[in-house]
Amino acid sequence: MSLKLPTAATYFATLTCLLLGASTGMLVPNAQAQTATNKTIAPGDKAPDFELPSEEGKKVKPSDFKGKVLVIFFYDKDNSPVTEQESKRIKETYKKLKLANADVLGVGTDPVAAHKAMHTNLSLQYHLLTDKDDSVRKMYGLPSNASGARGRYGVVIDKSGVVKKVAGGEQGMSDDDWNGMLDFIGSMAGGAGI
Repeated sequence: MSLKLPTAATYFATLTCLLLGASTGMLVPNAQAQTATNKTIAPGDKAPDFELPSEEGKKVKPSDFKGKVLVIFFYDKDNSPVTEQESKRIKETYKKLKLANADVLGVGTDPVAAHKAMHTNLSLQYHLLTDKDDSVRKMYGLPSNASGARGRYGVVIDKSGVVKKVAGGEQGMSDDDWNGMLDFIGSMAGGAGI
């Protein structure tokens, strides 16, 4: 049996992640995520855990929702027309998601205060997390387009922390993307859809 040592690049990436996370308080990734490549997350992958501040300033992690299906919604900008439309779409189905033992986390780069304003203005029932430097988006391997727009993605994670579905793209999440995710979550809960 041979011992496989990490590469120098992995070692320095892990060290940098630890130091930056400790100095900013913004991101504390787990060991798996620290060594992750920028490969786009795909069904069957273990979802990287992370910790980010919510609109209330409290630290929230996907692992806090273990035992539930979790949708992580990555979006570009608070209070943009598209983000508001997508947030309202999620809000309209949130009660049904809760009945299917599912929850939602929104992840964007805007500061906590901007998240708090949007959360309040739209009366959202799910947390909005601040990924100030796009570290979590990069950890999940979700691309930005050439103009720097981040696109909108939904990642469905099952009760044991495994990615089951990824939807969306640079142009956002269409109604078909969202409805497909809802049907998928419903089928995971033993029903025909939400």
